[in-house]
Amino acid sequence: MGRGVLALLALIVFASFYSPAPALAADEVKIAIIVPLSGRWARQGELYKAGSEMAVDEINEQGGIKALGGAKLVLVPADAGDSVQKATSAAQRVLNRGKITAAQGSWLSSFTLGATEVSERLGIPWLTLSWSDKITERGFKYVFQSSSVSSQLAEQGVAQAVALGGEVGKTIQRVALVGDNTAAIVSYFNSSCL
Repeated sequence: MGRGVLALLALIVFASFYSPAPALAADEVKIAIIVPLSGRWARQGELYKAGSEMAVDEINEQGGIKALGGAKLVLVPADAGDSVQKATSAAQRVLNRGKITAAQGSWLSSFTLGATEVSERLGIPWLTLSWSDKITERGFKYVFQSSSVSSQLAEQGVAQAVALGGEVGKTIQRVALVGDNTAAIVSYFNSSCL
């Protein structure tokens, strides 16, 4: 839960710099969370949502956002579903409702790439734990990535495989990688092959 609280606090700080003044004077601060709540990644989305709810509850129980006069955090969940199109549509629906201070999600990097196109266009800060290098390589002003990117993970993974081989007296010459074709995995594979 500590990581969730940190992520939400970081999102609030980003939002305070990028949101217009009227949003900061509100009694509540609405944070959209766009994650898969249906389809094959629903379990991961539900866990992401549950962790966010725990963080919000903890912050609110401790008096809310003190810098905003005790404003309470409110999560506004939206279902990213099981495709980039559904994630993008969910972002359009929830972020266009108005009064959303910031957003987070979308679990899969492919979904995040689509959803952040919407948040960037609307000027709504977005914090993600998704891994694809492309998320921040686009130079968006309102998108923030708090996790390691795929290229860093690939570099570390290859070094770890070589080190493990060395520990058992084997020289690693080739490594087989198996995965899907989502944005984070594609970035990982492209970086691993360099």
